[in-house]
Amino acid sequence: MKKLLVKCLAIAGMLGLAACGGATANLQVFNASPDAPPVDILIDNQVVVSDLPDFSFAQYQEVSSGNQNLRVNEAGSSRTLVELNPQLNANQNYTLVVLNFLNEIEALLLTDDNSIDQPTTSKIRLVNGAPSSPGLDFYFTAPGADISAINPLVSDLSFKEVSDYLVIGAGNYEVRATQTGTKTVLIDSGNFVLSPSQVRTGVAVDSEGGGGPFNIVFLPDKI
Repeated sequence: MKKLLVKCLAIAGMLGLAACGGATANLQVFNASPDAPPVDILIDNQVVVSDLPDFSFAQYQEVSSGNQNLRVNEAGSSRTLVELNPQLNANQNYTLVVLNFLNEIEALLLTDDNSIDQPTTSKIRLVNGAPSSPGLDFYFTAPGADISAINPLVSDLSFKEVSDYLVIGAGNYEVRATQTGTKTVLIDSGNFVLSPSQVRTGVAVDSEGGGGPFNIVFLPDKI
């Protein structure tokens, strides 16, 4: 997980220009593909994120709203890997998750809700972005807690499925994902801190190149 964190922090210098003038939306991007090359994200031919490696993210930036042509290109080239034509609403936050193996690469555009009702709580949303994984059950417990007699917070999340937002208390957690219906742990986050009013999206991913061991990356939707 330390390797993932370092790669994510390095993305700050890779962002493209924000949209200029007019109504805007906000877009963050995560490259969850285990074997794709670094990617550029283009909106109406403007590069908004450049050279994004696998398992790395670019935080929110302003992009043009309205009907947009969104392309995921191999970095530094005109080779388009995925193309979408979404309607981006003004003042709305979105997360684009690039996922699957290169020969089947695709993208999920998620509509984000970063609102918080209670300042003492946090929100979490989970995505199974690991193409080699089985269905996953997710547990949020105190660090070191035994999960043998605990029900999962989210059950049977298959590849490309996205959970609802879950409101949970702020605090220290250990996030574990097991193969659905079992207590066989496939992902263990170690100590994971949720501060009051945070909103995070956790994305399960393959190892580099594909397959296990699996990991989870938490995007900083609202921190």
